[in-house]
Amino acid sequence: MKKFATLILLLAICSSLTAAPARLTIFAAASLKEVVDDLSEEFGQNHKADVSINFASSGQLAQQIKSGAPADIFLSADLKWIDYLIENDIVRASETFTLCENRIVIIGAADFPLNEIDVNDKNLKIGELFDGRLAIGDPMHVPGGKYAVEFLKSAGWYENLKNRILPCVSIRSALMMIELQEWQVGIVFYSDYKASEKVKLLAEIPSSLHSKITYGGALISNKKVAHDFGKFLQTGKAKKILVKHSFFPVTAQETGDR
Repeated sequence: MKKFATLILLLAICSSLTAAPARLTIFAAASLKEVVDDLSEEFGQNHKADVSINFASSGQLAQQIKSGAPADIFLSADLKWIDYLIENDIVRASETFTLCENRIVIIGAADFPLNEIDVNDKNLKIGELFDGRLAIGDPMHVPGGKYAVEFLKSAGWYENLKNRILPCVSIRSALMMIELQEWQVGIVFYSDYKASEKVKLLAEIPSSLHSKITYGGALISNKKVAHDFGKFLQTGKAKKILVKHSFFPVTAQETGDR
């Protein structure tokens, strides 16, 4: 009788353990905030997963992962930081994938007097158009900031503005500076601009003026739930959610292996 009772207890314990949701920890670029929240909610409901998310700049997250932070999957706004983890033997190239693309734009505070800036005007005295600092992500570890600096150099504006650049800890911090009207002008991702109702679009920056903006992912752990989430991100459902949040599909030549 005691053996039977012990068996029932063990079966009950195993059943409760089996029913417990799998835990998934996502490290994601700050510019992915709303879309990853939606993606993780959709995935969590359909896969009975308990999802936690750490948002920061791609560079900060990659360095945290290199230092042993317990991430299961990494989503970066720049393939450079995926390559960084490959070079440091944290992930294998076969465990990485492309996610989506983005663009950068110039935004202004709601009360900024101008409604447009012509980025193709080589004679434009950009420094005279606004007061104070230019808010961008810190180009040392924020991909959006790196792309912004590339654009400023291509447009011939960098030397004029380099001492006025405000390097923010993330692209969302740069957006917030403009939303709060701390500064008049900033450069952020198109998806960030679309996520805000407190800023105005001053210019869409041609992709020819900076390197290609491709988001990528990497499987950090060997958990089944991490592999399942990676597969989910490649589905039509996930791609629709990305488009809804103003990200762009990966172009044909980049849909294969990294």
